[in-house]
Amino acid sequence: MRSTRNPETKQDKLIRYPRIFGPIARTAAERSYRKSLEMNRNLRVKKKPESGTKKEINLLELIPRRNIGWEKDEEGLIVLLKPKLAHPFFHKHILSRLKRPYYRVKLDEIGSFFWDSCDGMRTVKDIAGRMKHHFGDKVDPVYERLTLFLQNLEKNKFIRLKGT
Repeated sequence: MRSTRNPETKQDKLIRYPRIFGPIARTAAERSYRKSLEMNRNLRVKKKPESGTKKEINLLELIPRRNIGWEKDEEGLIVLLKPKLAHPFFHKHILSRLKRPYYRVKLDEIGSFFWDSCDGMRTVKDIAGRMKHHFGDKVDPVYERLTLFLQNLEKNKFIRLKGT
């Protein structure tokens, strides 16, 4: 039975069998092939996403989870311990031999309170309410401050934000 596949074009043969047609023909064929690919890319219709398809994420409904180690200092403030080498091989074989294997990131009183509240069960909204109750006007505006703090923590991979 015959296949219904289209026969190869001259261009495909030039690219596939460069020794037969020589280097000059090969480069000319490659150039025309690339040009046809660019034209095809430009002709493709780019679909714009519909306005209602993207689901908006509410930061207040997310649950922050700790992603790195930490400890408390003498004053009761939190010190985050970020490994200097993140790859598992280095973590296993080299990190244990280093004198100081971790970067130490010290949090202030408000950051330490937030870190203690990240237990994997409370949402950001719950934590913001606890902060407002505990610190009062000291943390105003609480949501804006908390948003920036969360973005920083997530960017540095100190926490993960999980949806409810």
